[in-house]
Amino acid sequence: RLAMALSCLGLMADMYDINVINLVRPSLQEEFGRLSPGEDALLSSAPLAGAVVGQLLLGALADRLGRRRVFVATAGLIGVSSLACALVPSGWSSSRVFRILGVCRFFLGIGIGGEYPLAAASAVENSDAASSSQSLVFVLAGMVLGCMLGPIAFIIFSGPMQLDSAALWRFAFGFGAAMAFALCISRGALMQETTSFRAAQEATRAAGDAAGDIEAAASARGAPARGAAGGAGPAEDGEAAGHGDSAAAALWAMRWSLLGTAGAWFLYNIMVYSVGLFSTTIFDAAPGLESAKVVLVINAPTVPATVAAWVLSRRMRMKDLQMLGFGLMALCFAAESLLCDSSGFRPRAFVPGLCLYAAMSVLNTMGPGLGTFAVPGQIYPTRIRGTA
Repeated sequence: RLAMALSCLGLMADMYDINVINLVRPSLQEEFGRLSPGEDALLSSAPLAGAVVGQLLLGALADRLGRRRVFVATAGLIGVSSLACALVPSGWSSSRVFRILGVCRFFLGIGIGGEYPLAAASAVENSDAASSSQSLVFVLAGMVLGCMLGPIAFIIFSGPMQLDSAALWRFAFGFGAAMAFALCISRGALMQETTSFRAAQEATRAAGDAAGDIEAAASARGAPARGAAGGAGPAEDGEAAGHGDSAAAALWAMRWSLLGTAGAWFLYNIMVYSVGLFSTTIFDAAPGLESAKVVLVINAPTVPATVAAWVLSRRMRMKDLQMLGFGLMALCFAAESLLCDSSGFRPRAFVPGLCLYAAMSVLNTMGPGLGTFAVPGQIYPTRIRGTA
């Protein structure tokens, strides 16, 4: 339970860090001037590009080194990157500030990308098969909490603390760094390696020792080792013996599943983050309280949606939930497009547009958001779960 709680809190901090740009954008523009479309895209998309690198690199690393070590490293990288964002000098030109923030958020994204597969792997490996869906929903609830934490923190920063715009965006990034460093220390001190990973490592070592013993015995008899040139049996048998237990072979054996899960996640990220990270641009709001209220209205309905996801996960397959959510979100996107003004970017009617946007967040939480996170953790074996 402790491991799942730390995974949940990690995703909470991750969602705060990746979505905080929605809240700091108005404050940054007040201090450094209007963001160009390219600068706006850089600040919002840099962590997503980093997340792709992090998922591929750190997920594979976790299958070799273990969940705990990489979990500690990801929190540390996120903390350093967030702190670097908070400490960007004000005396620099606006274009230079935005470029540096983009670079820092790219490295932040690498850490967040590593957290995604590790959180799912940790949830599955710390629960039994019967309760894995509910464990995954519990961990995923951290994302919802993180999306809520951002606007609530900003309301506190702007209201009772009365921070001005120059201090507001720095304090926001610094708060994210503090959470990440606290998680890094907690994981290092309290988290244990999962039993499933340790068992998989032991099985791999035992298989290697057994293969070595067989080869040594064959050499002592003067017989060729299995799969060697001139040995009995087809070449395919030798290849299977040499590579059948490798991670690459396991991934290839599940290539169609990998295409489905990775493809769904890729399309999901394009669909959700292409609009989700620009909510304060789509619904133009003043810095501080106003922008926080807009984001809070969008994210608040995801709390009961998480409860509904937990209930539905006990009655429906994750795949079915995911497909249903994708279909209903497609209808919401189509309806949202009909509300757009002549620019094709902002809704003509603010309140209906905002309500429809919030409805998409609910469907996302109950369907694709849960399914794309949970299914890979459930279907792949321990030794390739982080990579896949």
